[in-house]
Amino acid sequence: MRNELSAKHKLTDDVIAMVVNQKLTTKEVHEVCFAVMYHTLLSKDNIKIMKEQMGIDIFSLKGLDLIDFVHAMNKSFMIISEDASNELNDTKPTK
Repeated sequence: MRNELSAKHKLTDDVIAMVVNQKLTTKEVHEVCFAVMYHTLLSKDNIKIMKEQMGIDIFSLKGLDLIDFVHAMNKSFMIISEDASNELNDTKPTK
């Protein structure tokens, strides 16, 4: 787990360095993030899950529907990640 976390931090540092070195604007950073999330959603496992569990065929989405869906999925993943992180770091005593 420690190596995986270290690799994620290294990747994050590399992406930040790329953004700074390339002098990307906020709009360009959003475009890069959108592209990364879109390609992540296109993995075979994710396509299957979206179709079977959510009834969504990402290939049928176009224009604003596609953009809205990718942004919604990104937001959902962020919320899930934050919730999981909070549970791992929960130091409150159980009742």
